[in-house]
This record gives sequence, C-alpha cells and structure tokens, in this order.
Amino acid sequence: MMQQPSFSEQLKQQAIPIMTNINHHPFVTGIRDGYVPKTALLKYVQQDEQYLKGFIATYQSLVDNLNDAQETQLMKNTETEIGHEHSPHEMFCEIARVDYEQQSNKPVGKITKGYLNHMQSSADSGSLLNTLAALTPCPWTYSVLVKQMIIEGKTGKNNPFTEWIEFYGKTNSEDIDMSKHFFNRIDQLASKATTDELCQAEAYFLDSCQWELEFWEQAYPQK
Repeated sequence: MMQQPSFSEQLKQQAIPIMTNINHHPFVTGIRDGYVPKTALLKYVQQDEQYLKGFIATYQSLVDNLNDAQETQLMKNTETEIGHEHSPHEMFCEIARVDYEQQSNKPVGKITKGYLNHMQSSADSGSLLNTLAALTPCPWTYSVLVKQMIIEGKTGKNNPFTEWIEFYGKTNSEDIDMSKHFFNRIDQLASKATTDELCQAEAYFLDSCQWELEFWEQAYPQK
C-alpha cells in the first residue's frame, strides 16, 4: 500500500506548473547564463528591498504569536538569516555598477504591494498554517532555482552571478534550509487541520508561488 504524500509534498506538486514558469523566466535564465539587463537588476533590487521589509514584518508577527519557547528561538534564528538578504541586492548593484544605498527607498510597485497585502492577509487570518504557507514559497522557489543552477554548473568564474547563486545555495543548504524547516512545521500543523483549513493553506501557498512569478515579471516584463 502506497503511503500518501505529506501535505507539503502535495503543495510542491501543485506548484510544479508555476515553478516551471519561474525557472524559464528570462530574468532567471539570465542569471543562469550570465546576463541580465541593468534596468531589470535595479527594478528587482528596488522592489525586493520593499518586499523584504514586509516579509520580515509578517514573519515577526508569526514569531510573536508562538507559544513554544524552543520553537520561538528557532524561528528567531531564522529571522536573523532573513536579515542577510540585503547581501544579494548588493551583488546585483555591483554587477549593474550602481550605488546600492540609493535603491532602498523607491516607490512600492503594484505587484510588490499585492504580494505584501497577500502576506498580511495570511497573518490577519490568525492561522499559523496560513502564514507559513504564504511565507514559504519565497525561500522555497529560490532554493529550487539555485540548486538546479549549481547542478548545471552555472557557478563558473565567467558568470558574474556566481556569488549570488552561491549565496542562496549556502543559505538553502541542508543544515539551514529555511523552507525545509517551514515545510516540516506546515506538516505538523496540517496533521491537526480540517479539510477546509488545508484548502485555505494550499490557496495561500499557490497564490504566493504565483506572486513570486509575477515579481520576476515585474522586474523583467516579457513585452
């Protein structure tokens, strides 16, 4: 008798079509092949600076609502890792030959605002499962992308994005993989959730995956 896949594995399976589109997006293939237009790099950095503030705020609200002291400390350690996300922004700015410090206070774009509202909605739902489901696609999609790039040998000395790829490869290694920890917690919560609660969490997860795709598109529109 085949064992039923975990809830997190079901989420990943449901997200395959979106993940495929992200993997084939020209911004992502540009990182893989070593060239992304300067305008796209700047738009990405400017909007991801704004997104990161919202992600941290939503994550902080999640941590504040935890009751288990050990889990709270573990999540706070993860929050410290999130704070290092400015480093890849600096890498993009170095490649684009612009001052990183001038990119952090740009207007929030339509897609960024929509994504932030989506994450806030998950927190406002009062469900830890919903909030984790909404937050997880960000670290998870990056983990999938960079692991594939590393397997394909895209971290050679001739690729200016090697340091960026290796940054996410390091932060998504087995011992500190944020998405792995999130998925484990999602499965724990899912084991006690109702069918309706699981459906709601799945919707938050898949919507966040779609927002991830649209975030890449926002920086590098295919028009």
